Amino acid sequence: MDIAAIIILAAAVIFLTVLLYRALVKIRNQAAEINMLREIVERLDNNDLMIKSCISPERSRNL
Repeated sequence: MDIAAIIILAAAVIFLTVLLYRALVKIRNQAAEINMLREIVERLDNNDLMIKSCISPERSRNL
């Protein structure tokens, strides 16, 4: 193999590795954001249940 071909192949491998790494970082960040949103929704659900349990049964039927 010619030296130029090896250099081009190595550059292509490095380029693809960088692209893969950037994609994995984006996926990890999105997964962290999804988990954070799930926690917020879970807390809101728990707060909603606590509020409904404190309200009289007649009023809670209307919620």
